[in-house]
Amino acid sequence: MPEDAASACDVIRRSIRELCVLDHRNDEEVISAWLENKTLDNVRRWIESQTTYSVVAECERSVCGFAMMSRPGVVSLCYVAPGVHRSGAGKKMLAAIEAQARQWQLQSIQLESTVTAKPFYERSGYVSFGPVVEVRGAQGGYPMKKLLTTTPHE
Repeated sequence: MPEDAASACDVIRRSIRELCVLDHRNDEEVISAWLENKTLDNVRRWIESQTTYSVVAECERSVCGFAMMSRPGVVSLCYVAPGVHRSGAGKKMLAAIEAQARQWQLQSIQLESTVTAKPFYERSGYVSFGPVVEVRGAQGGYPMKKLLTTTPHE
């Protein structure tokens, strides 16, 4: 999957810029801070890391989504390309992440959601826990978690 790094990086950056307007309000300073570590080299490193699990979604043979979870069960990235959100790509990636977490025998998964993604995670069974945290200046992160069962529920 390292060959998907450039496409995955593009999806992440476009998703943040175009789909997360509620979070960054087109404030270039906030966008720049958010995108700062979303580089091709970092995405390639994340994909190749032995301490993370990464998955891509493909739409018409092109990468249209990227998600990543660390070994302790923290989802740090879950983005889809503009034009494919609400298509099921994000749900499929999250299901793959959750399946991997079960293989790792984790009891739960956690993440910090954006305002934009919070309803998606809630529909997927994640619940809020803890206060909103400041992320990248003006953007808030909503701590969420999901308890895992041994078999996924539809």
